[in-house]
Amino acid sequence: MIQRTSTRLAAALFPTLIALALAAPAPAQCEPHWLPGFSAPGATGSVFAALATPEGDVIVGGQFAAVGATPAAGIAKWDHTTGAWSALGGGLNGRVYAIALIPSATGAGSDVLVGGQFTRANGNLARNIARYSPATGQWSAIGSGCNDAVFALQ
Repeated sequence: MIQRTSTRLAAALFPTLIALALAAPAPAQCEPHWLPGFSAPGATGSVFAALATPEGDVIVGGQFAAVGATPAAGIAKWDHTTGAWSALGGGLNGRVYAIALIPSATGAGSDVLVGGQFTRANGNLARNIARYSPATGQWSAIGSGCNDAVFALQ
């Protein structure tokens, strides 16, 4: 009898518990600046994606015009050996939401694949997905691109 009553009570409370869980406030958003101790100035706008390279560098993407004193349109690389930021070519004209490393088109090292909500990479047509070659310093489109924003890459 006790088990049957507790089962009924749980069934009766379940919709209320779900409603309370859905009504709970969302977790707080991160502050839009680097934490103390990173020793590098932050981006002038939002950072939506970050990727650590095998060499120990960090690539960040988002919607910003500069990182520290370095002009960088939406994407930049922090060099762990020099502690300095650099732009990846002429950057992008919109937001970067995803970053991945892929085998280089030249055969050595890795290229940077980015997805987001943009129409141009270094001034060239590239709809929401583009590839950057560190070996050549050039951006290229991936086919005809994507019809809508790209939020994830792997």
